[in-house]
Amino acid sequence: MSTTDALPAEPPFLGESRIHLVDGLVAILAAAETLGEARWVSLEAASGWGKTRVAQALYARLGQAGGDLGQDLAGHVAGVGLEQIVSAAIPGGGLPAKLARIGVDKVAETRRHREVLAAPSPLSGDPRPDPVDEPLAMLTRFARPGLPVVVFVEDLHRATPLVEELIERLVRSNAALLVVTSTWPGELERRDRLMALAAEPIIAPRCLRVRHDRLAPQPFPAGAGLDALAPADLAELVRAYQPRTDPATLARLAARFNNPLPLERICTLPKYRRASLQGGAWRLDLADIKRLPRRVEDIYRELWDELPEPAQQALALATLAIPDAVAAWHRAIAAQTIAETLELAAHDALAETLGQDRIPHGWVRALADWQRRFNEPDQFAIAAAARDEHFLEEDLWRVLDRLAAALAALPLADPDPETQHRARLLLTLHRQGEGAGPGRIADADALRAVRLLQWAFADQPRELPARVALGRTLAGLRVDADSLDLLDARDDHAAALGESGQVEAAEAAYRALLADRMRVLGPDHRIRSRRAPTSPTVRQSPARSLRP
Repeated sequence: MSTTDALPAEPPFLGESRIHLVDGLVAILAAAETLGEARWVSLEAASGWGKTRVAQALYARLGQAGGDLGQDLAGHVAGVGLEQIVSAAIPGGGLPAKLARIGVDKVAETRRHREVLAAPSPLSGDPRPDPVDEPLAMLTRFARPGLPVVVFVEDLHRATPLVEELIERLVRSNAALLVVTSTWPGELERRDRLMALAAEPIIAPRCLRVRHDRLAPQPFPAGAGLDALAPADLAELVRAYQPRTDPATLARLAARFNNPLPLERICTLPKYRRASLQGGAWRLDLADIKRLPRRVEDIYRELWDELPEPAQQALALATLAIPDAVAAWHRAIAAQTIAETLELAAHDALAETLGQDRIPHGWVRALADWQRRFNEPDQFAIAAAARDEHFLEEDLWRVLDRLAAALAALPLADPDPETQHRARLLLTLHRQGEGAGPGRIADADALRAVRLLQWAFADQPRELPARVALGRTLAGLRVDADSLDLLDARDDHAAALGESGQVEAAEAAYRALLADRMRVLGPDHRIRSRRAPTSPTVRQSPARSLRP
């Protein structure tokens, strides 16, 4: 094998303590099934330490013995409102437990909830359905004796409060269910809700923390843990990528790196894989080893430098199409925007690159068929910084021009996750460009985006701060002051203020709104709240008494 041969599809699962850890997870799942009580195992170690590999090894172990039901579960969960939940890739076609992997993005509302909003209803004051209830009910319903469920929540440190609540309620359930989370050291202590859960005397026996700096607690078998891989394991990991590595190089690499991720990334860097072959062996001398980057972010920079220039340029342009607080882009919209920016050299090739399912060195992760994101914040930062390296400012403005035009031409009809993403991007571009000028979003389109998101958030109590923030953008919009859409948006903002306890601000907003509505619609017009573009409100507000 030469240094240019294909990389292994999956590195080996190594480490005696980690193998014992998977043994323990299988036993804990069996106990959850026998006792009918959920269990939670928190895997806590540095980035790249191998937490996700432990979950994958658990999936593979379970996948050796039964029928593949993971896809069935994924379809049901996706249908009831989790923004991203997918079954794990199970080798061998077997699965005695149903498996789910939950992204840490927010739990989305369900279509049925929106249909409730679309139907006229009296202001009954009935509580709106909770967006966590249906996913919780579905998961616990699937988890039963003979068919337990494993739920893997990756990167808990990025989780929203909704995901925290879902974890808490799953752990409290009397269901044949194992929740496995992964996070960095010290991050769980920042999650007051989950720390309080683990401290409850009745729930505490269900919760286990596995940390990199100590052996796993009982009932894990002796020797189980997430401690550093032994030098022999690290050497085997290197040999998975470079079978002909000479012993001295193996020893030097194992001595320099105890984190498998940087070591794997080093092995995949083409410039190191092209290292000179001496006597058929792959050798790096001591000076080469000393020059190797230690930090993961430095390795990402070297991996970036090894990307083909079209991939660098495409990823740099993709950062222009990422909404605030989302960190993901719409693959088709971004690719179409680049393809239509004819002034860019090789615009078609750049668009084709961005539309690919795989970009070298694990730079991009698929969240959905239409949505892509950078795997790590460091990768996003590197790509964003590269915009000025590859493009003139006028080139970037041309891309923004096309992006703004493409977004403005698309309807905002139904608040599904994809349409919400477009609305968020409209508002991000509008905020960046103050609503006028080339490459920027018109105020009328920004108002459309506000209305779509107000509608989407109308039955989500946890989105109340977002609704209040959306309302604050209205004052800066230069649109027809008598527009019914603007009046309806102001109505939602006033309601959000009242529901958030800002009663004086809500009263002032309602009084101003009432005066404008009477002026625009006439004093005899029957005034009804318009939360959604097609339906009256179904939620009561503390300030409703101000209205006729």
